[in-house]
Amino acid sequence: MAGLDLAQKAYDIAHATYLGSGSCSQCVLLGVQGAIGIVTDEQIKAAHTLSGGCSKMGYGICGALSGSLIALGANSGRDRDKIEKGKFAECYIAGRELIGRFRAEYGGFSCHDFHKKCHGRTFDMWDEAEMAELKSVEFMNACADQTGKVASWCVQTLLDTK
Repeated sequence: MAGLDLAQKAYDIAHATYLGSGSCSQCVLLGVQGAIGIVTDEQIKAAHTLSGGCSKMGYGICGALSGSLIALGANSGRDRDKIEKGKFAECYIAGRELIGRFRAEYGGFSCHDFHKKCHGRTFDMWDEAEMAELKSVEFMNACADQTGKVASWCVQTLLDTK
C-alpha cells in the first residue's frame, strides 16, 4: 500500500474510532497500528490518560499529538538497554516536525489551543454541561477530523523517517 493510502487509512480508523468512543490519544494510536503496525496494545492502553489535553484538563498537550509522539517513540525511541548511550536525536527531530505541523495548523499544541482555534473557546471537560456541548455533532466532528489528521501526519512522518 502506498504512503498516502496508509496515511488515509490511519485517518479513517482514528476518525471513526473517535466518533464511536472518544479518547483522541488512543484513537491516533489505533489509526497508526491499523495502518502500519509498530504500536502495541499496551501503548494504546497507556495513552488513555493523555486524552483531552492530559486527563481531560485541556491545558496539557493535545491527546492526539501525545498519541502520535508515543508512536514516534515506539518507532525510533531509545530502548531501555540504550538509555545511557546517547540522545537518539532522530526521534526528537521527528517529534519536533510533527509538533511544528500541529502548531502551524492550530496555533499551539494544547487541547485548549485546538478548541480556541476551531470552536472559539475552551471547555471544562469535567463540567457536565460543557461536555454535553462539546459532544454535540459539530464539535465531535471537528475533534474527530483533527484526531484523524494527526494520525495521518504521524504515519507520513514515520514513513518519511524509514
